[in-house]
Amino acid sequence: MTEQTTLDDELGLGIRTGELTRMLVNKYPSNEQSVLLTQVRNGTGWAKQPSTADALLMGCWPSTGNDLTGFEIKVSRSDWLHEVKDPKKSSFIKQYCDFWYLLVADASMVKEGELPDDWGMMAVRNGSIEVIKPAPRLADPAPIDRIFLAAIFRKTLLEGVPPDVCNDLVLDAKREAVAVEKSKTKALKDYLKFLHKEIGIKIEYDKDYKEEWKAFVGRRSHAPEDIALAVRRVANGDHRDASQALDRMKTKASEIIKFIDGESDYVY
Repeated sequence: MTEQTTLDDELGLGIRTGELTRMLVNKYPSNEQSVLLTQVRNGTGWAKQPSTADALLMGCWPSTGNDLTGFEIKVSRSDWLHEVKDPKKSSFIKQYCDFWYLLVADASMVKEGELPDDWGMMAVRNGSIEVIKPAPRLADPAPIDRIFLAAIFRKTLLEGVPPDVCNDLVLDAKREAVAVEKSKTKALKDYLKFLHKEIGIKIEYDKDYKEEWKAFVGRRSHAPEDIALAVRRVANGDHRDASQALDRMKTKASEIIKFIDGESDYVY
């Protein structure tokens, strides 16, 4: 029953649907005593008007009660008000349950008089789920029919990471990737600023040819590969060899001039 939220909604502040679902799964871990399933439909195929419970909790031991508890999960007031406007929507699965709970991200989302009398309510307080209003036992739950039982069996087979939790994990991975790329981009920009400030090399996109880079030393542009070659030669000490060769040439030229002017009898 939980509506799909947009990416912008998911990126907003507050608890997301997947996070709240994960908290519920952690509160009621599936074991021999009870089993929690998420996103359970009221049947397979299209024999019934489709409806989905955000979560169902089934007690497995007769000693503690084989009760079936349903959960409606809401993370925003607008989402809750949509439910209030159509109270019959939850009845398709609620009719089979012994208890029915509204689970909200914050108790303030639900105003006085909005919660149906036969609903309980849970909310997040101090980072954990707490019961705000215990759910009353529902009178005369309907027997579970074969088509609903088939949906439960199928969900048991498919249940792994709950869909809402999976969506949040994907979103978190995307946000982490974006943060890493922003960090790398900032580091690259800082390095380019360093080159410009300390060495005088400014690297930027060509305004006419977006695919090309240009490197500027002063007002003169150079191909980036030429700048790279010059930097490698300096790093390798090639400029010192060139400087020494120029000094030798200068000395030889001076000797030749002295020989031509008659100031020396030999050219060394």
